[in-house]
Amino acid sequence: FPSHDKAQPLHTLTLFCAALESHPLTPDTKAIVGHMNGALDSLRHQLSALLDISKLDAGLVNTELKTIEVREYLHQIFTAFGPQANQKHLAFLLETDGIGPTFITTDPRHLDRILHNLIDNAIKYCQAGSITLGAKPLSDSVLSIYVQDTGIGIPPAEIPHIFEEFYQVANPERDRQLGLGLGLAIVHRLAILLDLRVEIQSAPGIGTTASFQ
Repeated sequence: FPSHDKAQPLHTLTLFCAALESHPLTPDTKAIVGHMNGALDSLRHQLSALLDISKLDAGLVNTELKTIEVREYLHQIFTAFGPQANQKHLAFLLETDGIGPTFITTDPRHLDRILHNLIDNAIKYCQAGSITLGAKPLSDSVLSIYVQDTGIGIPPAEIPHIFEEFYQVANPERDRQLGLGLGLAIVHRLAILLDLRVEIQSAPGIGTTASFQ
């Protein structure tokens, strides 16, 4: 898969920016270099998402199944995202009291990516209030893991489209600072790979709950 060829120009530009930063700069020039680095970082994430979609569609992504304890695993995810939520002054909550020690067999790398994208979306579209990461039993053999936010919500007519590539509910101007709209498309494909069912429940002005089991 020729990902190296696609990333090489980006890597070169990053090196040029680093070289510029090593020279004495005026405050205005330093600000320009900072904006360049921000744009390159955004482009890096977008290229990574495009490559991930291509690999998933081509069947080039494998699974490595491991057994993990759910509460411990979710606590690690919760700890990792705490600073990002705090930066936007959002309450970030963990709800695992409803389950005892629970073990599941999955690919932790892909599960990480699913939760990363869901939480990242929640933080991006939640301007005030809270985000909750949790798990609850639906039956003796089925566990639901969820990300709930008090963000802008999604109109009912938009929900069937949110797993489509390049679809962004709150970005009609196609502002690439908000990404390409591939996060939920990747979630959907990884969920299929892990044999998980993803559900989205949302209401405008109230918030969104994304869950999978």
